[in-house]
Amino acid sequence: MRKLALTATGLAVLAAAAPIAGAAPALAYDIAVTSSKTELLAYNHETFTFEVTVRNPGTVAGSAGAVHAPKIKGLTLRASGAGWTCTEPEAWEFFCMSQENIPHGGSLPPITVSGVPDGTTSHTFIPVTVDGWRRSEQNHANNVVNVLVTSYEH
Repeated sequence: MRKLALTATGLAVLAAAAPIAGAAPALAYDIAVTSSKTELLAYNHETFTFEVTVRNPGTVAGSAGAVHAPKIKGLTLRASGAGWTCTEPEAWEFFCMSQENIPHGGSLPPITVSGVPDGTTSHTFIPVTVDGWRRSEQNHANNVVNVLVTSYEH
């Protein structure tokens, strides 16, 4: 009886350590972006903020390159973050660069995005994109996060 109990325990340990059937293997080159908010309410002509974080779920350390958002009708956006160089070039609302390597499972300091709705729109999506590994990126689905801003008068 004792031998059977040890065998069952041993099988449970082996089953816990085995990969899940059908699970996707970990990707070597994968940089992702997440946001502290995906929906927010804002008063017209008043500032709102949220943070975006770049992380590395891949198995190889590497750089994120850039995080950016396009110009969006009805919103003015600005961004800043420790270790990031952020600008507002003509083609983009904000464009932040970092040359820091991100270890597997790690992340860079967050970027704080602030915005002001001008009252011309009421529901606006902000697509925030990370460049990731560029040509080597293996999962582009997690390179963009959309933040919905619903703005209104006081």
